Amino acid sequence: MDIEFRHLRLVVELADAGSTARAAARLGMAQAALAAQLGRIEARLGGQLFRHDAPGVALTEFGEVVVAKARLILSDARELRGFHPDRPRPERAPPRLRLASYPSSPLTALARGVRALRPDTGITASTEISCGRMVDLLAAGELDVVLLREIIGNPLPLPRGVRTRVLLPTDPPFIGLPADHPLADLPEVPLAALADAEWILSADPDDPLIPAFLACCARHGFTPDVTARAGDSGHMAEFVAAGNGACLVAASSTPSPGVVIRALTGAEGIHRRWLLAWRPGRGADDLIDAIHQLAITAFRDCYRQCEHARSWFAAHPGVFPEF
Repeated sequence: MDIEFRHLRLVVELADAGSTARAAARLGMAQAALAAQLGRIEARLGGQLFRHDAPGVALTEFGEVVVAKARLILSDARELRGFHPDRPRPERAPPRLRLASYPSSPLTALARGVRALRPDTGITASTEISCGRMVDLLAAGELDVVLLREIIGNPLPLPRGVRTRVLLPTDPPFIGLPADHPLADLPEVPLAALADAEWILSADPDDPLIPAFLACCARHGFTPDVTARAGDSGHMAEFVAAGNGACLVAASSTPSPGVVIRALTGAEGIHRRWLLAWRPGRGADDLIDAIHQLAITAFRDCYRQCEHARSWFAAHPGVFPEF
């Protein structure tokens, strides 16, 4: 079986719908027929595209790559359908720069700076909890410039042709604790002192921070008691404020009511760094120097506004010279 446009539309629709029932309704086909067609597509491509997690479906890593490429192919096909050599060509759309970042970066400030630098260039900015997905979208041409965070010593795998620059060589770990926690008055909290704590971790199963954190805990002789998983920092803060445990937070995090943020020591294995990544030849090359400097400035300004980050970086002046 050859892969046709209708097959690409099916996998894109299923990815967008998040369930076979919704995708089948949108495509006007029975669920059984959709499932059978998906099975043939996966067999032809040689890998599973979706995980069937209740109550819906989620893309596998292979599926993320395939769907990103399918979107590009379908977009090009739509443009071709509107093309005719005898018709006047439509005016070229204004240039657009697509930015994306892992959450907890000063992405809004960066987008504002780029927009001021290039007012004739449209800017789109989005966040993505999976750095691996951002890299895939960058490689597929759906993003132009991304801000990535990787664990020091455990670099992200990057496709050939993607280039990076270091923005922040060390992004130290911090911890969110209930305001009435016995350790809340300490300026720094040792990880070993939290051996009996309950923890809220990320709900992202592919987050490389989780195995790194578990390894740090193991080096201190304990296995963390994970009592909850949350999909974003806001829900984590709600769990912590309710007294349901501790959570790892970014240096740029703002304390929520009922939560204090403290530096976490003894956790060198989860120190991370920020990278600027782009693919040359995609229209952003002449802006990279400026974006790099704008991003560094945005991080500096963001950290200066957070008391816990301001104190940590002031005490470690060699980590972030621009601070």
